[in-house]
Amino acid sequence: MKKLMLVCAIVSAFAATAMASDIAFYVGTPNFDGWYTADEMNANVETIIAQTGHLFKEVQKFDDTQLAELADWAVANAEDGEFDILWLNGCVPSSLYTLGNTQPEGSAIETFLDGGNMIINVGDWFGYCSYEGGSRNSPENGGTGAANILDLAAGIVVSADNTSLTVTAAGHEYLPSLGDTVVSYRPIAPSVAVAPWEVAAVFAQNAAGTYADPIVIHNTETGGYVAFINQSTAWLDDRGLTCSEFILNWVNSVIGLANPSLAGDPVPEDGAIDIPRDVVLSWMPGTYAVTHDVYFGASFDDVNAASRSNPLDVLLSQGQSGTTFDPPGVLDFEQTYYWRVDEVNGAPDNTIYKGVVWSFTAEPLAYPITGVVATSNGSSEAAAGPENTVNGSGLDAADQHSTESGDMWLATPGADPLWIQFEFDRVYKLHEMLVWNYNVQFEIILGFGLKGVTVEYSENGTDWAALGDFELAQGTAKATYAANTAVPFDGVPAKFVRLNVNSGYGMMGQFGLSEVRFLFIPAQAREPQPANRATRVDPATTLSWRAGRDAASHEVYLGTDADDLALADTVDSASFAPALEFGGTYYWQIVEVNEADAVTAWPGDVWRFSTLEYASIDGFETYDDDVDAGTTIFDTWLDGWVNETGSTVGYLNAPFAEKTIVRSGKQSMPLAYDNSTSPFYSEAWREFETAQNWTGNGADTLVLYVRGNAPDFAETAGGQIIMSAVGTDIWNTTDQFRYAYKSLSGDGSMTVRVDSLVRSNEWAKAGVMIRETLEPGSKHAFMCVTPDHGTTFQRRPVAGQASASTDVGGAAAPRWVRLTRTGNVFTAHDSIDGVTWTEAVVSPALTIEMAANVYIGLAVTSHDGVIVTAAEFSNLSATGNVTGAWQVAEIGAAQPQGNSAESMYVTIEDSAGKSATVVNADASITQRATWQEWAIPYGELSGVNLSRVEKMVIGVGSATAPKAGGTGTVYIDDIGYGRPAPEPAYVNLLANGGFEDGVMAPWSTYGDVTAEVVSEGATEGESCLHITVNSAGANFWDAGLQHTGHAFEAGKQYTLSAFLRCSAGTLDINFKPELAADPWTGFGDQIFTMTNEWAEFSVTTPVLEANVSPAAITFHIAFAAAEFWIDGVRFYEGQYVAP
Repeated sequence: MKKLMLVCAIVSAFAATAMASDIAFYVGTPNFDGWYTADEMNANVETIIAQTGHLFKEVQKFDDTQLAELADWAVANAEDGEFDILWLNGCVPSSLYTLGNTQPEGSAIETFLDGGNMIINVGDWFGYCSYEGGSRNSPENGGTGAANILDLAAGIVVSADNTSLTVTAAGHEYLPSLGDTVVSYRPIAPSVAVAPWEVAAVFAQNAAGTYADPIVIHNTETGGYVAFINQSTAWLDDRGLTCSEFILNWVNSVIGLANPSLAGDPVPEDGAIDIPRDVVLSWMPGTYAVTHDVYFGASFDDVNAASRSNPLDVLLSQGQSGTTFDPPGVLDFEQTYYWRVDEVNGAPDNTIYKGVVWSFTAEPLAYPITGVVATSNGSSEAAAGPENTVNGSGLDAADQHSTESGDMWLATPGADPLWIQFEFDRVYKLHEMLVWNYNVQFEIILGFGLKGVTVEYSENGTDWAALGDFELAQGTAKATYAANTAVPFDGVPAKFVRLNVNSGYGMMGQFGLSEVRFLFIPAQAREPQPANRATRVDPATTLSWRAGRDAASHEVYLGTDADDLALADTVDSASFAPALEFGGTYYWQIVEVNEADAVTAWPGDVWRFSTLEYASIDGFETYDDDVDAGTTIFDTWLDGWVNETGSTVGYLNAPFAEKTIVRSGKQSMPLAYDNSTSPFYSEAWREFETAQNWTGNGADTLVLYVRGNAPDFAETAGGQIIMSAVGTDIWNTTDQFRYAYKSLSGDGSMTVRVDSLVRSNEWAKAGVMIRETLEPGSKHAFMCVTPDHGTTFQRRPVAGQASASTDVGGAAAPRWVRLTRTGNVFTAHDSIDGVTWTEAVVSPALTIEMAANVYIGLAVTSHDGVIVTAAEFSNLSATGNVTGAWQVAEIGAAQPQGNSAESMYVTIEDSAGKSATVVNADASITQRATWQEWAIPYGELSGVNLSRVEKMVIGVGSATAPKAGGTGTVYIDDIGYGRPAPEPAYVNLLANGGFEDGVMAPWSTYGDVTAEVVSEGATEGESCLHITVNSAGANFWDAGLQHTGHAFEAGKQYTLSAFLRCSAGTLDINFKPELAADPWTGFGDQIFTMTNEWAEFSVTTPVLEANVSPAAITFHIAFAAAEFWIDGVRFYEGQYVAP
């Protein structure tokens, strides 16, 4: 209850645990002066309610007699934890925004928007005037109304009568009723929607992009949305229909709406395809549902219209208690099914809430094989090779083939009979081959198409079996040509198929095909769970997969060596519960078995996953600010207010948990300590309600993560230097930073390794500086490291004048830097390893006239006047006459003080009262401004029953030998137990090789390329890099992705590997470890071809004969305009090692 004693008032923040939305309609008098009639408005509102009302918890309408109630609704719904919608008829009544702009700030409508809600405005200029009471009111707001409500310029809405707008792709997708063009009288100017507003969607706009309607804008700070729909006198036949489409298609899919009384989260998800025919349906129940009625069938109309009184043969389960449903029998191939779940409340009302109709499509009988490689022993022109038969060239969306010869294969036989061969990526159970024969315009006369063929197949390319002789139908010589031959394979296993040409349809001596497509029956296991290459898998997980079509049993092979998998079990269902350990990497394979089949066993792919290292004990994510409920962080972790030590858990005002300094998730625990007074130590402890079991699955380690606040300046026992700093920059004409310095007389240098630099800004800086005075505008030279831009050599040659820099780039910290003075010439170097150095070349040589006696030392700035940064340095050395003890100066701005250095300890106590205490080995841990992993082997907790843990203590100082210390705050996050993963057999020399930092740096691109780190679709970890090559180059090296700042050592060999996939088809990429200077010599560089499936590629350099510096890792990507993804990039010494 300490917060109640310290704070006069507590304002509890709350959020809905599940999205629930309300919608209100203003149905007062619209602008009837040719813009919107009351009858139209009312009809439109009824349409919206009829089509979308089921999505909302409450639906209300307010007319001109209820203006006060409307304002009350807007304010009450402003920050109720829900996403709510207010629909306006083109007028903003005075209760929402006072007429004449007399309340430009704090109006009810602005409060509603600032709460993260949405306004939909239809029919007239938003915020311009009001017709409440039946006539046009005065004074009017004019264009200032919208500007004030949105805090934007008045030009956000434009008076532009009869403006024709073209419907965009988004318009066609989300608002199909729009057609191709629309007309607006009061369109929106997207360019005026400046930060914090952004354009969220444009559904129609003019060619210049200066006018748009419909359009949605979004406030990125408050979360509010405004949708402008049909600000016009006419244009839409049914504005209600368009608004309904907007809510159903855009709002519901992009933002998300859910009525908590309805069933939700259907499995399979709505619109899913390729669903197993034995699927079991499931859903999340409505909040108040007691039973459920399930409607299921192949007719949308029947499923939508059926009820208990009129079941239409699709009410298949009435009043069931469970939330799963197994459709009767086996579903039909490729049939689309519709289903609905009505939620039924309990007594006394037994209200039935009609559910949304969901759909899915059952799996097809057979699937097309992708990535087929075609070869032939015939000779072809370059544009008419055999690859044209499998690359989709000439096929349109309807699978009709063109008559263009460049889209086909045409070959002249050699001495041997002609054949064309197709190779797949694996052995498939083949169903059939579809054939589009040669199809040029005069094919009926020329007869190039194949007629008689003998089809053979093979599993290995050596041993062949004859399928039989077949006659292929001739092409139609029309651009509407569809496949007209299907060759049945009846389930034979094959990786290769060969067509031996026996005859054609003409006498030209050449033979050709347009396209072939192979279809297979899915005999192998697929869709593994965990997904292939998944990480952080719970070791208690159960493996599952989608079974092969005809499998009767499943052999499960599992192990930690992909080349030596052991049979773990044979099971009857497609799941298996293995015994796994924390921090392990496992490989597994399913062999589908059916002794009655012609092929009795179908081995699947070898999949891989890694288990998480630690299970969570406390990630601090569940705590909130509800003091009355007892769910705050200090209600669980007790501090000095209870245990009478110097600790304080959480902040004195809400939010009580730390929201910014977090290792993972959204919160960490701030633990303030004051060891300056008795009892001279600080503890926070948690007593578990039930004894905790921290054993099993190979667990052998307790872990927690600690971060401190860096001091002004401190030297550690291990020789490191830790500094904190704040300041706008070291740049332009004046500086703000912290400077730790000594005296330098004459020539000299200083070298240091920048171990870490907290990213307060992309241009935060830490490095070595030589400075003439301690004035903010002093002359200086500065070689520094930045978080996102590598190293840079800065200087101010004239006091109080402009600065200059030479940007070197490369990797972020850890990085070595060196600054040297020789007379008045200053040179700077950087290094990855402290052995091989690269000069930051300035031409002509940098000369700064300085006095003989200057300052030399370490400089740190945050590049932000408020946010503090911190740097850690090591391996410092100097040459020349560098003298004196360290002095610390605050230059240009007051600097933070940070934490005192204190020891930390953890005590664990079991249910029998036995305990063990472990002290952290780092005496400066409270001053480390980066997250420190504190791993405690279970051997250090001997005597404690770790299967019955009841109490955990985190302490600062010493409870057994207390002595006066200092003050500060540390942060605790991610307490867990488990086992650390073994160290890899290599060290990745690339910083951020997996893009897990959430930013691209230190990677960079050049050429016509855009790139962004994305969190979806990664093959390793949680992020990957998405790259778009906007145009092909004249040379493939005209665009690239680079990781610079490296040095390759003589006598060593290196391997570069990466996972890649493209959006469609295939795409080439060049791997090139290279000299990063003319003549750009490559070492082992090679071109690879990626597909739309993740695959790893690698190159290994020869043993290098000499040092290579500067060096870079480069991927040349200008082969074609395309998009692709890259992940898990590794560069390491030696031959290839599996990740």
